Amino acid sequence: QPDASQPQSCDANSKWTEFEIPQYAQVSLHADPSTSWFFDSATGYARSAKRKGWLTLRFAKANAPQIQEQNLPLEIQFEPASRSLFWSLLKVALWLLVGALLSLVLRVSVPNIKRKSKLKDQLNEAAKLISTISTEVDSNLRVLLRVERRALDELRLAVWPFGPGYADYAKRVEEGLPTLNRRIDAVLRLDEALIRKKTLTEHSAAPTRLEQVEEMLGAVSETLKQDQLSEEEWVLVKQRLENAQKLLRDPTQAEKEAFEGMLSRRWKAIANHFGRDTTGKLLVPATLQGMEGCFPEPSLLPVTTDADGAQWLDSVGVVRADLQLSALELVWEFQFLSPAGGAPSERWKTAKTELNQLLSTPAIDNLGQAKRLLQQLAEGVQEDDIVKALEAGRATLSMDPSIARPDQTIRFSVQFRQTQPNLNTAAAREQISCHWVFKDVSSFRRRGIRRWLAEGGEKDSSLEIPEEGWHVHHYFERGVHTSTITVRFFKSNGDLIELKQGQNFPVLEAHPTVRRRGKENWQRFGMELTQLSAALLVPLATLASTTINGGTSGHWWELVAIGFASDTIKNILVGKDDTQTTSPAAGK
Repeated sequence: QPDASQPQSCDANSKWTEFEIPQYAQVSLHADPSTSWFFDSATGYARSAKRKGWLTLRFAKANAPQIQEQNLPLEIQFEPASRSLFWSLLKVALWLLVGALLSLVLRVSVPNIKRKSKLKDQLNEAAKLISTISTEVDSNLRVLLRVERRALDELRLAVWPFGPGYADYAKRVEEGLPTLNRRIDAVLRLDEALIRKKTLTEHSAAPTRLEQVEEMLGAVSETLKQDQLSEEEWVLVKQRLENAQKLLRDPTQAEKEAFEGMLSRRWKAIANHFGRDTTGKLLVPATLQGMEGCFPEPSLLPVTTDADGAQWLDSVGVVRADLQLSALELVWEFQFLSPAGGAPSERWKTAKTELNQLLSTPAIDNLGQAKRLLQQLAEGVQEDDIVKALEAGRATLSMDPSIARPDQTIRFSVQFRQTQPNLNTAAAREQISCHWVFKDVSSFRRRGIRRWLAEGGEKDSSLEIPEEGWHVHHYFERGVHTSTITVRFFKSNGDLIELKQGQNFPVLEAHPTVRRRGKENWQRFGMELTQLSAALLVPLATLASTTINGGTSGHWWELVAIGFASDTIKNILVGKDDTQTTSPAAGK
């Protein structure tokens, strides 16, 4: 009688199994139990179990009318067949897996989705700030900001947020956001300073002050273009922005006095260099004959009794005095650069005539043109040299990095071949305007249904993006597979420079192919799913085995709760909590 819960039918003699047992003989009894004995009646799972019962023997002696009975205690170990055990383990594991997946959704996926949405809002806010930056800021710097923001956004979208691996990517985005916001804040301050400088330029501000501001802001712009900035460089950027803002605001009385003292020292140096006649007129050196228009009348200069020029500064004002002194200093620099001995070349004669026209009327624009002309003379490269090199086909387009990837900053530049390497750094290049057009072609499969419908259902669509400069930064959006890049060059007078290079006439042209790295999302998801499955295999198998062996009753809702609440599975999904509670005694 192995299981008292099963109905017995041993009372009827007709159902007895009769056999003869010789006296003192050993007998082996074999029973064919019911299959239901090896399955739990409540859950239907096959289980290994040990049961205690009684073996009832009823026997009759020969020629004796009475029936004798003997009860023998038994302890039986029930072991289900391997096939039945396998299917029961599989059913239990499936319910445990449901609980584990529910734990994954509530403990990992939901927090990750919220985290992803929060990062999206922060990146959208950064995009709004970037869009407010004016065109006064270098276009390359604006492109770099957009690319850096897009790189973080692509990192945010790199992995689906349903698995625990998304936390690493979200953490990288959260660590990159402060740097991006810090860079955006610096560029916004730079933009504000550049707009203020432009306003002061239109109102005839002191050129020396504007030159100092331009140098500071130019250094800030170049520094911010770097991919990585050290803390010392951030401090330098902050200091230069603060100094530029001080120069752009109305100066204090101490600053006015310091500026007037500097103008006074500059006047003394100029007067000592050129010398003055008895009327107070500056003397024109022999090498500067023909530039008499650059030397003002004595009535426009300090009188001989005004040695430091203080009275002159009070009468004409610091702005006008600064313009005149800057023009005379450029004349002095031209004299310094003039070739010694021999007849000057035609280039120097032309430059002298042009400088005489520019500096005879001191103005901020004229001073800027004169400085560029002097720099060209010092380098020995003029606009015509650049034009001839372009027309001769000695210019090429370079791309860094050489392999185009989606959402990656790429620097495009026009480079001259090594036959004339000094052309790549010559100031005369600024006389030539470079107009870039990026025609990026994207396919419907990678653009998405909304954009495809907005574009009229075309299979491929193109977007033309213009840029200006000898080097520009560009990035290809995800979905772009090819691009056509054209560069046109214009002289300082606005005429198009025609490049005689066969089929590329009259422009430089390139056709880069954007290479994708494949379906990275699916690859990451597959790898993460494999790792998660391998990690969950051991605890799920252990819990399933414990359930089959009678550790729990095994109802499906209990199995789901076990899979959900298991500490081992929880640690695998969200990480082990290493926080230790410190007792008051330990704290002391």
